[in-house]
Amino acid sequence: MLEFRFRSLLELRRGERDVAMSELAATIANLEELVRRRQTIDAARQAALRDPSLTRVGRLQIRSLLDQQRYHQQLTDAHDRAIDEEVTASAVVQRCQAAVREATTEVRRLELLAEKDLAASMMRRAKAEQAAIDEVAARISLSNVSQLRDSMSGVKR
Repeated sequence: MLEFRFRSLLELRRGERDVAMSELAATIANLEELVRRRQTIDAARQAALRDPSLTRVGRLQIRSLLDQQRYHQQLTDAHDRAIDEEVTASAVVQRCQAAVREATTEVRRLELLAEKDLAASMMRRAKAEQAAIDEVAARISLSNVSQLRDSMSGVKR
């Protein structure tokens, strides 16, 4: 059996590619969770803005108004933090995607090298077999020529 000389390196690179793909999947899942959380916060902000108690005519309840403003500010702050986390997570996703592309390219390069190595090995083996066949054919031919000479020399006698 033919053995690729960089087999262990190829296996190592495949492992690195698999790890990079797993990390990418995890970072994408994290980003999706952050987006869902931000959407929940956005929905809460919209609901707070539509709260009829904010547009009520009549006696203002300062305490209630301040509580609502604080709640809205907390939602806005949470929204801003969620966006910052999404931006950070997006950068991580991009780095992971680049790592997957790089690892995949390296694996493919080594696989192509393995294919070329296999083809060269098979070519060397075929040449060696052909040389052995040629050697046998040459011996048979010499033997036939020798036998023919012997038979011809026996006819002349």
